Amino acid sequence: MTETTSAPLYLLRGLQLIGWRDMQHALDYLYADGEIRKGTLVAINAEKMMAVEDNPYG
Repeated sequence: MTETTSAPLYLLRGLQLIGWRDMQHALDYLYADGEIRKGTLVAINAEKMMAVEDNPYG
């Protein structure tokens, strides 16, 4: 993906996630069209989420 104001969406454990390439891509996406996007931003470690998928009971 080459455009800085779009990003792929993923669904993991019922959560819709946005996949940014790096911090600059995230900032470009969040400040698209000169305005900050509204909503909630949460950082999730994808590797830890995938480990939970592999072993949901610890």
